[in-house]
Amino acid sequence: MANYKKKSKKRTSLTSIEEQVDDLLLLDRIKREIGPEIREMLLKGASAKEISKKYAAYAMARITQIALTDPDSSKALSAAKDLIDRADGKATETKKIKHEFEEMSDTELDAILKSSEEDLESLKQ
Repeated sequence: MANYKKKSKKRTSLTSIEEQVDDLLLLDRIKREIGPEIREMLLKGASAKEISKKYAAYAMARITQIALTDPDSSKALSAAKDLIDRADGKATETKKIKHEFEEMSDTELDAILKSSEEDLESLKQ
């Protein structure tokens, strides 16, 4: 009886091939269309905010793709964090600062100023 060794072939699934084709199409579109559009916007004096607003959907799509498909777990994790921050917004700390003189009347403020002036005069003597 012949002893046949099964050759190990790495097979790529159709889904993976489709994803790679989609990636290539997106990169081709970026190279052909979006790159020149951004260059043109820059030459016309567009701000970074205007450019990022216009291409936010493409950026989100790319970040999502990286988060879901990148074999490098650190890249995928970083992309996932970016997605969460963009979707939910980064947590920000807000503080209401109230000035100590904010609710004082003009008479009270004048009294404080007069007292401070008197203190300065007494220091000069």
